[in-house]
Amino acid sequence: MNYIMWRLAATRVGALSVRFRDVRQKVYEVFYGIPETPPRYRTCVGVVNGAMVFASGRLYVDKHFSGDSKANVRSYDVMFVSRVNKKWTKVILHHCAIQVTAVSGTI
Repeated sequence: MNYIMWRLAATRVGALSVRFRDVRQKVYEVFYGIPETPPRYRTCVGVVNGAMVFASGRLYVDKHFSGDSKANVRSYDVMFVSRVNKKWTKVILHHCAIQVTAVSGTI
């Protein structure tokens, strides 16, 4: 039961005060060799990104990519799916041919 409580507490330490985070950092330093706590803003950004990964990703894409690059990605996506479909069709047809040949006893 102590291990379960420790894991539960360890997942919530980041939301507690500096005193608790300092204790966690000492544990991380001993067990994992991590010498210092990352800046608080990185922790906050990580929490927001983890909770809203698609929304924050959309904000990043809207800010850093033009409409042309989005259209290019869509065309590459269509091309990629088309190529994958062709390759899988060949693999499946080849596999079926082997099975038919094996069943008919010509191998």
